[in-house]
Amino acid sequence: MIRLPTAVEAAFREYLYAFGESKQKSYMTSAERAGIEKGLKQGLEQGLHTRASSPRADPETAANIRERFLAFCEEMDMAASYKPILLRCLLDTVDADGSVAINWLTPAVRDLYLERKAAGRPVERPRVRMAHVDELTDTDIRQLILAMPFKKFAQCGFLKYDQGASGLRFAP
Repeated sequence: MIRLPTAVEAAFREYLYAFGESKQKSYMTSAERAGIEKGLKQGLEQGLHTRASSPRADPETAANIRERFLAFCEEMDMAASYKPILLRCLLDTVDADGSVAINWLTPAVRDLYLERKAAGRPVERPRVRMAHVDELTDTDIRQLILAMPFKKFAQCGFLKYDQGASGLRFAP
């Protein structure tokens, strides 16, 4: 793994904490926010590592990846918790190459929503499909993952779907 320069890492961490506090929702715990922070850092590191081996006209740096990702986070619609839940579950399940089979990710997403429900915390707003996670099949959840949060991350170039491996990975 590539470690961010100390100054960039400190600035990123400070900005992320401030951002998290400004966007804090009642349905996200501090542990979940910490998991997302860990994932952002790992994703940035993975992106730096893979991009370093790919020729580009405008090579990406820790600073511009960080800026793109933070801008994405500031602008993203948080009407539901799909995106932070996906990030947390990705971090819990990805391998050393930043990839995970969708069949491993799907139960991780389901389990996280079920844990929230069992703890008496709000799962989602009532009209959001994942609010009724216990009624959804694995296929339903897989389709929701690929249609909702993944699509947004992929459009920005942060995640990719590998059909051959039937999995998601942090984009190079």
